[in-house]
Amino acid sequence: MGTVGSTAIVALADGHGSERCARARSGADFATQALFDVLSTEPIVPTNELASCVLSSWRRVVDADMAADPPSADAVATEPSRLLYGTTAIGVSLDESVLRVVQIGDGDVVIGERGIDRAIRHVAPAVPGPGGATFSMCDLDAAAHFGVAEYDIHRIDVVLAATDGFGSAFEDPDWHDAMLADLRARLHSMSVDDFHDAVASWCSAPAETGGDDTTIAVLARIENFASQSQEET
Repeated sequence: MGTVGSTAIVALADGHGSERCARARSGADFATQALFDVLSTEPIVPTNELASCVLSSWRRVVDADMAADPPSADAVATEPSRLLYGTTAIGVSLDESVLRVVQIGDGDVVIGERGIDRAIRHVAPAVPGPGGATFSMCDLDAAAHFGVAEYDIHRIDVVLAATDGFGSAFEDPDWHDAMLADLRARLHSMSVDDFHDAVASWCSAPAETGGDDTTIAVLARIENFASQSQEET
């Protein structure tokens, strides 16, 4: 997470955990940097160009990494070489007027509107069928599998973004509204530091219940926190 001028940016990525994706950790690092770079570009990248710009940035770095450290012939004999770096990715940016979300693959972005109990679920294309398949930055047609949207920041009070593992740890597949209510209750009853500690504990809980690690980011207006008076965080 970082800020550039008046824009706050969160970038998350979840490298694939298979042997076929041996460089997924690097792929995830490259994805978060690509998201941050594109979402912080001035003048802003048009929303309809975000996916292609993020993907192009990621591919340039991946290809340079492969050129500097070529994978073995066996590693790419039967698979596209970028599969080694396979990862999902979520980027969120907000400024004084707009919240933008760009996502490929699994994970969750849940958005709360002021005064409304029902959560907005940001939607990215999902792979149908059984198993843990997901769309990925390494897909040849990855640009077609991004979910990108804009939301009016003045209507939003809280955003939660999480990689795969958080949502799948809930027994109820329609967990989003209950989670939003719980999130708001914690915001109103906790200090910023206590809330930060609570979110940190949520990152380890999915691994204990579902066997998958997760990364979580929460963006909330500072006025939502207990005993806070600043405008926004």
